[in-house]
Amino acid sequence: MESETIKKNEASPKSHTSRRNLFIKVCFAFLVMGAIFSACSKDPKEDEIKTCGFDSPAEYLKNPSVSSALNKTGVPIHPGNTPPDIAGTYLTSGEITDASGILSMMIGLPVRSDFVFFDQTTSNEIEFEERVSGMRAGGSGGFIGGAEERFTVYLESIQSGSEAGLPNGVSVTVVMIMSGTKASNGNITNVEGVTVYTDAASTNSSYNVSMLKGVWYKIEGEFLLRTGDNSSISALESTAINNTPFSLQKALQNIIN
Repeated sequence: MESETIKKNEASPKSHTSRRNLFIKVCFAFLVMGAIFSACSKDPKEDEIKTCGFDSPAEYLKNPSVSSALNKTGVPIHPGNTPPDIAGTYLTSGEITDASGILSMMIGLPVRSDFVFFDQTTSNEIEFEERVSGMRAGGSGGFIGGAEERFTVYLESIQSGSEAGLPNGVSVTVVMIMSGTKASNGNITNVEGVTVYTDAASTNSSYNVSMLKGVWYKIEGEFLLRTGDNSSISALESTAINNTPFSLQKALQNIIN
């Protein structure tokens, strides 16, 4: 990645004109953030392409960045309205097998975190949370489809601040489409998922995050159901987790610094 792709802006000049220009840029960034969050809360038009606030699996797939990532990665979509019950806490075990743009340098990185599915309903809604190394990211509504033991989840998370491993003032909208198979022992096997950054914004004039929009990475692996036998993370797992980027946010923070 060339050094000018995403870089820290130079210190603000002390001239009146430069201060005025900086003020305008910061105000514009606040307007962008306001537009993003208001777009997630308003009633969409029928032909609107969303970057957040998805109301159905079809709306996820309608987003061009999401559909393009699915086509390029070959992540399967399992149809049906009778998915298995996957509620539980899992230890993820896998790696990043493909990525686009500035995330390409992360191919081959391990994926190790606690991933929680909860509040799965008969109307096929589901919530999630991911945790590692004192950081966490929660969902803002999601869906599940599939039949018998196969399923696909459609998840969304708006992440910001140090809790998500991001610099102050930086916010990203993350979409994850993930498919897998619920095994008889409770584990999730044949996991293939693509995570897409559908939007990014910054109210901090030190960071330019425009190159994050539309980038994606693919994971492959399995989710191991936490039970009484494996409820505590071993010393080796703990070391691996602490050295692994959480949802790639640690690595992203290094990129945009």
